[in-house]
Order: sequence, then structure tokens, then C-alpha cells
Amino acid sequence: MELGANAVQVGLIFSVAFIAATLSYIPGGILADKYDRKSIMLVGWLLGTFSVLIFAFANTWIWLGVGMIIYMISGFCMPAVNAYITDFTSKSSLASTFTIIWSSSSFALIFAPAIGGYISEVVDMKNLFFLSFIFFSLSTFICVLIGKQKPNAGMVKTSYRDLFKDKRLLKYSLLFGAVLFFLNMPRPFLPIYLEGAKGLTIFWVGVLGSISSLGAGILSFICGKYGKKVKSGILLSTFMIIFSFSLIILILAHSIPLFSLSLFLTGVVITASAVMVSIVGKDFSTISLGKAYGVYSTITGVAFILSPYIGGILFEYSPDLLFFITITALIPLSVLVLIAVEKQLKIPRFLLPLRKT
Repeated sequence: MELGANAVQVGLIFSVAFIAATLSYIPGGILADKYDRKSIMLVGWLLGTFSVLIFAFANTWIWLGVGMIIYMISGFCMPAVNAYITDFTSKSSLASTFTIIWSSSSFALIFAPAIGGYISEVVDMKNLFFLSFIFFSLSTFICVLIGKQKPNAGMVKTSYRDLFKDKRLLKYSLLFGAVLFFLNMPRPFLPIYLEGAKGLTIFWVGVLGSISSLGAGILSFICGKYGKKVKSGILLSTFMIIFSFSLIILILAHSIPLFSLSLFLTGVVITASAVMVSIVGKDFSTISLGKAYGVYSTITGVAFILSPYIGGILFEYSPDLLFFITITALIPLSVLVLIAVEKQLKIPRFLLPLRKT
């Protein structure tokens, strides 16, 4: 807003950036199956670091948009990152490994918004971005230190045409895309709901945001430590029900302790996302893994593009309607997840993308 952008232009920046990220996963998957994955990850980190410099020097909202798009395109390395972790980990430990790795960022988000807000008041935003550039550079240096990983020589090479026809991959991508759509649809509007409908101050909204990040970190850590003992489909279904339960608490809550419990449980979205990635990796570890993750990320990326927009329309009409639709959708979806992942029951023929291959 300080650079002259209105709400529509800010929304446009984010929409274009998410589209750019989604389109980058397909070429990212090709690279992950052809070249050293560490090198691909390093290029992604360097792009992300460069984008922070653009933020620091931006003097118009257009340049801010350019920086945001480059930052999102740097996510092209995610198929390589996921493939790197998958090939480095035993199948039985994939869910726990992914959740532990993802929990680290959640713990950082507990303190980062508050620290960033304080620094931005002491110094201007430009210097804050320069400080971020230093931390991005450090993370890039850490990326240099990790070992190289070439694609598995015994991997069955598969084309994108074949992967987009693979019923198992489509089953997971479409189903998990639907899950991610509903898990993420209400999340951008929780702070607005807490401030507007529940009458909380900005201070308490910020505190509850940190509690949500704390919940993501703790729940991911617990899942990472004990997740080996529970089947992935059961884990994911349980997390979806927990998120639905958190929204029910939020709707009924009128006290800080209950708001805290609700926001703590919403952190389960991060854990659920990690489990979904691990499920794909477990079933496609012997084929073109980078491309498989590219297909998965592209299809599920559509959910991230659409969910905030549709969620905004529903929230503007009625926040309770947004939450009710989310809860109502996640419960039957949790049953479909259990069926599709654990293959304990046959899926109806009319649900072709979900049918067992």
C-alpha cells in the first residue's frame, strides 16, 4: 500500500505470482529428473535471494510485483527438494521426515512476524529487506554445504504425458488438491474474523497467529516422531477432522483460551500438507520422481490459486457460511482420503480419478 497499490492491485500481484509458481513446477520436475538436484535447489535459493533485493529497491508497486513473481518462480526447485528428501529417506520414514522438516519453518514463524514488525518500526522497510537478504544469503550458503544427489540410475523414466494419464497420480493430485483447497480457503480470513466478528484487538490477533504457528510446529514434530506407527491415510484423515473441529471451536468461542485452542489446532494444515507430499513420494519413488512431484504440485497449485478468491467471496457474504462449507466438505473428504490411500474399500465407479488402479 505504501508503494501506491490499491487492494485490487495487491490481489492481482498475488494471483499472478501464484500462477507463475504453479507453471514453474512442470519444468522444475524435468530438471529434477535430469540434473543434480542440489544444483537445482541452489538456483532456486539464489533466485529467492535476488527477489529480496528487488523488494528492498522497489519504488513502485510494479517492481514489488516483479520481485514477488520472481520469488514465487524460485519455487520451481520444489520438485527437486521433495525428490531429494524422498530418495534420501526410507519409505517407512517419509511421513515423519517431511513433517519434521516442515515443522522447522513453523517454529520460525512463531517469532518472525513480531520481530519483523518491531524492526520495521525501528528502521524502515528497505533496511528490513536488506536484513532478510543477509538471512537468505546464509540459507543459500547452507544449501551449498549439502551433498549432491543425481537422479536414481535405476529410475523408470516416465514422460509427462504418461504421468498425466497415470490414475494413481491423478487420484492423489485431484483428491489432495480438493483437500488443500478446503484446508486453505478459510485461513487468510481468520485474522479478519477474529478482529471483526469476535472483537479482538490487533495485539491478540497477532498473538493468536503466533499460537497457530506454534501449533503447526508442535503437531508436525509429534507426527514426525510418532508418525511411523500410524498409516499415512489415517494420519491425514485425522488431521482433516482436527481442522474441522478447530473451526467449530472458533465459531462457538468467546474467550481467549478457546480462541488459542482453535488457532493452535489450525496449525495442523502444515502437518497435513507434509503427509500428502510423503504419500505421493512413497508411491512414485521408483519412477520419474521429479516429474511426479511436478504434476502433483501443478494440480494442487490450482487449489492455492482459487481458494483465497472463492473464500473471499464466501467470507464477504457470511463468515459462518465459509466455515460451514469448509467443515461440511472436509468430513466426507476425510473418508475418501482413507479409502484412496489405504485402499481398504472400493471407490465407486463414478469417482474415476479416485478409483483404485
